[in-house]
Amino acid sequence: MGMMEVTHTYVGDLDAVLFPASGGSLTLFDRPGFPSGQFGCSEDNLNLSFSASSPNSATALESTCNTSQTGANNPGPPYAIEGSFQAIDNLDDLIGESSAGQWTLQLNDNATSDGGILEEWSVTVCYEIPSTPPFLLTNEMLLVPHNTSEIITNAYLEASDDMSSADEIFFTLTDMPNEGMLFLNGVMLNLGDSFTQADIDDGLLSYQHEGGVVLMDEFVFDLENAAGLVTPNNVFQIEILIEPLVVDYNQLQENACHGNANASIEVLAEGGVMPYEYSINNGDFQADNVFTGLSAGSYVVSVQDMTGNVVSTNSFLIMQPEELMAMAAVDDDQITITPMGGTQAYTYQLNDNTPQSSAVFPDLDNGTYTITVTDANG
Repeated sequence: MGMMEVTHTYVGDLDAVLFPASGGSLTLFDRPGFPSGQFGCSEDNLNLSFSASSPNSATALESTCNTSQTGANNPGPPYAIEGSFQAIDNLDDLIGESSAGQWTLQLNDNATSDGGILEEWSVTVCYEIPSTPPFLLTNEMLLVPHNTSEIITNAYLEASDDMSSADEIFFTLTDMPNEGMLFLNGVMLNLGDSFTQADIDDGLLSYQHEGGVVLMDEFVFDLENAAGLVTPNNVFQIEILIEPLVVDYNQLQENACHGNANASIEVLAEGGVMPYEYSINNGDFQADNVFTGLSAGSYVVSVQDMTGNVVSTNSFLIMQPEELMAMAAVDDDQITITPMGGTQAYTYQLNDNTPQSSAVFPDLDNGTYTITVTDANG
């Protein structure tokens, strides 16, 4: 760290702890001269700096106590302890940590009979300035299912300059995606906004597709490190995935009788891009997926999605019952009817009499008769 200057009578009462911006704590010194002496160093004032590379150890500081009777609230030399020393805890533990944020020095007075003032203190951060601009390690196309969102992880986008930490590599948006939106931790990004490699590493960057029919998208960004070195005009590409469009049908109603045209079907579609339109036998497309009033015959149904993609079924048949016919056999005074076609079960009516389920009419007088056969569909 940098330096500290303390005006205090009886410096053996003091200890100092540094709280870095990156978290944790480091003890710098702890009551010089104590407990080797009953009360520690009894002289006045400190002028200290701390470095892991100092030739003077933390033990040397603890055993130093120069004569310095400056008196209460009288700053400056001579100092009881002056110079550069190593801290009790290793300051090299801070190498690689971020210096951004609040640093705190905690100076504790462990006795009530003396007082003093922390005149000044500072922290000196040493770092190597990157000499080259950042570069892309990974820039892979993101695959996003239609009308959904995907996180842009570092498996798709990663940059470095071999020196800066992840939170010192900045991505600044210079051209936005046209078919979707970018979000950082749930907040929509706009042109000119930035995010860091650390944001990507933490899974905070995502792309939301808005449901259009264009299946490729991209955004453009400049890369910049803490030294201000820039790699401009980098393009990140996005492909929108659409599930294959498939079509099927379900017959809702059959033709009840031969020659009827009252069958109906519904067309079933999935995949592609909704909304769908439907067609039967190459007719005009319509929004309704139900077709009614169909006679017996061969049909093909098609579905078209919002992209204009059309798929069709194989041809299928709508059936009808065979034409209902009947033959009558006369044996003396009995008539027996043999039905053909239609749909079982049948009923039989002699002239205007009550219909019956039996096809046999016995004990008839000589004469002319009309017998009506009705199948299950009427």
